[in-house]
Amino acid sequence: MKQITDTGIRGYLKWLREDQPGIYEKVAAKIAQAVPQAFSDREQSVAQSALMGLADAADPNSDVSDAANSGTSSPDVGSIINNIVTTAGQAYQTYEEAKVYDQINQAQLARAQLGLPPSAISTSAHGIPFIQGSVATAALGGSSGTTLVLVAVAALLLLTRGGGHRAAAA
Repeated sequence: MKQITDTGIRGYLKWLREDQPGIYEKVAAKIAQAVPQAFSDREQSVAQSALMGLADAADPNSDVSDAANSGTSSPDVGSIINNIVTTAGQAYQTYEEAKVYDQINQAQLARAQLGLPPSAISTSAHGIPFIQGSVATAALGGSSGTTLVLVAVAALLLLTRGGGHRAAAA
């Protein structure tokens, strides 16, 4: 993983975007909405435009991580971001993976709150599954992702019921 030199929430979000692009894709909009204080007024409008799929005239390639503030932030901001990211990550992780991911995420957010750049640490090097962007969007939300999950659960129920009845009849 390359070293990110941006500090604060900006550096943290850039680390998250590189480390877990699927989780970042899912949570970036939620973070910008939940903690607008982590974005300056001008940069917040760029972030909101990017979230809405609108191009900003000054920066058509804007990204939420580019719009986040550098420097220190409050513990409340870090706590809110940690809750959002941890919840999204749990959709792909076992209990043990979720514990490790939460520890790494909290350490990176603690650095961000102090105005430091993120550590060059990769969660995948610690056994956390690497989540691609388009996969996470489908599985973590949206009607097609919800439908897919419901179909999988229904199929599993049918298979286990069908297998149970056949075993009893034999």
